[in-house]
This record gives sequence, structure tokens and C-alpha cells, in this order.
Amino acid sequence: MNKTGKNTILDRYGFIFTKKKGFHTVMILTTTSVNILIWLSLNFRSDFFMEATFTDHLMNLLQIFLETVFLTEATILYCHWAIWHFFRKGYSQSSMVKYIVTLVLFVLAVSCLMATFYRLLYPDSDTVFLETLFSDVLSTTVIASLLFSNALIINLREVEGKMRKAELDRLALQTDPHFIFNRFSTLSELIYIDPTEAERYMNRLTGLYRYMLRNRNRHLAHISDEVRSVEMFMDLLRPEPGEVSLVIGDGIRRLDGHIPTMSLQTLVENAMKHNAHSSARPLSITIGSDGEYVTVRNNIIPLLDPVPSEKIGLKNLDAFYDFYCNKHIEVESAQGTFSVRIPIIYEEDIQ
Repeated sequence: MNKTGKNTILDRYGFIFTKKKGFHTVMILTTTSVNILIWLSLNFRSDFFMEATFTDHLMNLLQIFLETVFLTEATILYCHWAIWHFFRKGYSQSSMVKYIVTLVLFVLAVSCLMATFYRLLYPDSDTVFLETLFSDVLSTTVIASLLFSNALIINLREVEGKMRKAELDRLALQTDPHFIFNRFSTLSELIYIDPTEAERYMNRLTGLYRYMLRNRNRHLAHISDEVRSVEMFMDLLRPEPGEVSLVIGDGIRRLDGHIPTMSLQTLVENAMKHNAHSSARPLSITIGSDGEYVTVRNNIIPLLDPVPSEKIGLKNLDAFYDFYCNKHIEVESAQGTFSVRIPIIYEEDIQ
């Protein structure tokens, strides 16, 4: 499920531009149309154009088409090689200069080759060399520019995804020490008060951390697994009876979808962190789903001393969704309740 695997930019780039259905066809038809327009604009009033038969014009169009196919395929192959050769270690000013220089040489070499071929084919024409050179330079430059631009966009998106992943991992590492310190403090107290309960608590703690370690390199988890982990998390927090309630909606465990790993724990922990809770004013947290979103909702109980928040966790969770499936979370605070709706990610949603 991980989008940032071991694929190099050449693998991603090569897949999109050699396997993507219709790409070659579109490029060939586009450059063929451009070359035909150039040919018509340069020859429309010439004696050759006016005197040529219908068959002659068909042969000219066929030659333009075959030339375009050759140029398109040659340019794509060159760009695959050049991008891998110059940018496999990353983008830099020197690699960009090398790419541009070799691109110019490639365009001139191919264009001169094709122009010379047409000069030999039509020795009586005084303009065929310049006409062919002009159209071929234009065609190869446009194709190479489009290919490189798309490769650059793909690389930037990969880098952006890695930066977001690093930020999410960094935030997770920031919360883990605080959480584990409090859990061991609770465990040490239980050992003296109730050894049996301490053993059960230790099993819950190891179960949660086993889940976290098993999924630390998996950024998506099945909804049922996330629900079980958040139940273990709440049990480990051990709020006083009647202060906090967690209600899991019917049917959510049966949904065959995924959400970001530890996302439910993050949302539940935020609800407890930013709201007061007591037996007189209990905090109620519900987790439900409509099949498209998982919703975590809680009643708002303002703290006497509010905890400063820049909502970094929600922002990173939204960025995570944007990268994985071009979706966004929905946050709403109204009528005394706060809710966060996170999209369910199915296999077909992943970009």
C-alpha cells in the first residue's frame, strides 16, 4: 500500500510514458498535426503544391506521419536515458545544464539527419532542408520539454510525499516517550496494588506496542485493526469510571477499508487532551462510519487552562490523505460537539 517504495524516478517515469494507454498515440497525432500545419503554411502557394496530384499529397502526408513516429519514439527513448543518467542522484544545476546541452545536440543531430534525408529525397527542392529542419527542431523540443516537465512533477510529488511521511513519523516519535512513561508509571502502581490487574495491563500494553511496531512501516491499516488498537489505548489510559466513554458504532468493524495507522488513537487522544472530563461532566467519544468516512465525535468541555494547539496533527493527517488519494479530512465544531471525518481508503482510491 506504500506509495513511496523502492521505485526510482526512471521506473515511475518509464511506467507513465511507456505503459500509460494512449500517450504515444496522443504525442504522435499532436506532432503530426503540427508538422502538417507547418508543411501547409510553407507550401500552400508553391507550384509543387498546386500541381501535385491527390496521390502525391497522400504520399507527403504518409511521409510526415512516418517521420513523426520516428521522431517521437527516438525522443522518448532519449529522454528516458537522459533523465536516468543525469538525474538518478537528484536534481542539481550541473545535471540540468548537462541535460539541456545534450538535448540541444540531440535535437540538432536528429533534425539535421532527417533534413539531409529529405534533401537527398527531393534534390530539386531548395527549401526542403530548412522546412524539415524547422519542423523537426520544433517537434523534438516540444516532446522533450513535455516529458521532462512531467518527470519533474513526478519527482517533486515523491519528494513532497517523503517530507510529509517524515513529518508524520517525527510527530509520532514525539508522542511515544510521553505515552510510554505514563503507562509504565501506571503499571508500577498496579504491581503493588493488584498484581492480577497489573498482568492484564501489561498484556494490553505489549499488545498495543506490538501493533505499533508491526505497522510502523505501513502507513495504512485495516479499520478493524485500528478499532481494536484504540480500544486497547483507551483501556491503558484508565480514566476514572464515569469520566470518559468510548462508543464504537455498529458495523464499523466489518468495513473492508483502510485508514492511516494510529489515526484513531491520535484523534481520541486529542479529544481527551483538549477537553475536561469528570464524573459530573463526562466526555463522550463516539466512532462511527457511513461507509465513506470514519467519524470521531466528542462533546466539547472547555478546560479551565486550555492547552495551546496549532492543530499540527490534523494538518499532517490532511496532508497524508492529499498525498495518498487526493482526499481531505473534514473538521467541524458546532453545537457543543467537535467532529473529525477521515475518508476510508479503498484499493481503487490509491493514486
